[in-house]
Amino acid sequence: KKFVPDIPKKNYITEPIKRNTGPAIALVTALIYQKDKDAIIVATHSDHLVVKKEEYQKGVLAGISTIKNHPNYILCVGIQPTSPHTGYGYIEKREEFRVSQNYMVYNTARFVEKPNLDKAKEYLASGNFFWNSGYFIWQAEHFLEELKKYSPDVYKGVMKIAKSSSEKDFKSILDREFIKFPDVAVDNMIMEKTENLLVLPLDIGWSDVGS
Repeated sequence: KKFVPDIPKKNYITEPIKRNTGPAIALVTALIYQKDKDAIIVATHSDHLVVKKEEYQKGVLAGISTIKNHPNYILCVGIQPTSPHTGYGYIEKREEFRVSQNYMVYNTARFVEKPNLDKAKEYLASGNFFWNSGYFIWQAEHFLEELKKYSPDVYKGVMKIAKSSSEKDFKSILDREFIKFPDVAVDNMIMEKTENLLVLPLDIGWSDVGS
């Protein structure tokens, strides 16, 4: 609230218990979908360093354009790896998918969450892999369809919470349902499983300062 005071207070959702990025992002997607059935969502981290802000903004707009035209895909921002880091997920690019606002978007062959050192060295040497920045762009309805397919219990829970968002007992329903969710990253919950994953490589001066 201190750094982005223009965001309405009602738009802040406080997790009652830590359950990783999967349930958190799924819940926000369900809540936004209640308000806008055609919403395109950009999921981005607040604790990363992005030096090239203008490049980041242009890249995100190119990603949004891609999903507007291809709503049955999820797009991930990829970062060119500089070392065989074992703390990041890796995305293997496949053939070119389309050019969006002068940025090349690729189909993906696979998404690998935090490989061991030998695998990370192999990925780096191949030149076909990008680090997963954790920044994703999707159409809300498509994400919820994928959630229903790959994590039906979380889907039922977030939809139940979202449907109560305008009711007085929203907080109690949020508390009661959220604690039931598994502690799982969105990467494991959806990204490793979805069949239509795109990658948009960006040079944004990126660092996951948390690690």
